[in-house]
Amino acid sequence: MNWRIHLTNQAIRELHTLSGKPNLLAVWIKGNRVEFYDMETGALHGQRQIDAPPTDDYGSEAWQTYLASLVDIKERAYLPIVTTPRTTIYTTDDGKLHLFREPYNSLKLMTDGKLFQLDTTHVDSFISLDLDRALGMVVALDTKGRLSIYQQDIFIGHFDIGLTVDDLRGATVIISNGGGTIFATDGKQIVMTDISGEILHRLQVHYNIRQIACSSGGRMVVTSDNEAGLIRVYSGSDLTPTHQRFAVDLIAEAQQVQLMADLPPLSVAISALTAGNRGGIGFAMSGVICMTNVNQLTKLPRPQPLL
Repeated sequence: MNWRIHLTNQAIRELHTLSGKPNLLAVWIKGNRVEFYDMETGALHGQRQIDAPPTDDYGSEAWQTYLASLVDIKERAYLPIVTTPRTTIYTTDDGKLHLFREPYNSLKLMTDGKLFQLDTTHVDSFISLDLDRALGMVVALDTKGRLSIYQQDIFIGHFDIGLTVDDLRGATVIISNGGGTIFATDGKQIVMTDISGEILHRLQVHYNIRQIACSSGGRMVVTSDNEAGLIRVYSGSDLTPTHQRFAVDLIAEAQQVQLMADLPPLSVAISALTAGNRGGIGFAMSGVICMTNVNQLTKLPRPQPLL
């Protein structure tokens, strides 16, 4: 697992890992076009054009057909996130639960054919959202850096976890599959909480975090640093830094799948980041995607207690 492909001259904004045989990397070339690559070899397995959603209500037969179509090219894994002009759709691994993020801070959740309106009266607006694809837990950050947690349609609570949101640095929240761990960042720190909102660890960083991702089980947390062009890896158990390497070095070292391809300019920032199981890390720089493994990064010495 160490390959690269030059796909387009435009920045790629979304990458998703899909479990199966084989595991696939979903690459969103445009807002409605997604291509699927073998995570091990980089072989293209096909592409899909995502149609515009129906205009009637979510419970209609047309919507049920549409939601069932949001799968990979082999029709055995649901796409985690699909963005349409009117709504963003989050889907669990089994396709039985869907979360709809609508304009004006509206969140709706559908499970077993029933539609629920999530309580968002406690916030002005959400800036980041994620769905636990195993259990259906929803986590969200608002414009004040506070964390909201829902167990499906049940509101768990609203928590001040010490994040400071500004216009210069983005804020992001992610959750591991199974709902065990939540990771949130305001660009200058990573805060790790449990599903009750209790803070487990806090890590201040000396760089601006651009993207953050975690493996589905939460054992590995990955960030990108666009000022230095570094990809950094942390332990998902205590946020200890474990590995790092320059993204351009990873791309230069990766196997080139095409006969002819360009390297991204050195000044280009990382535009998308994803983490898979077994140490897989995927990222995009401009129109180049690279799939690598944590073992290709430089291992950092672990702090040792003084004797």
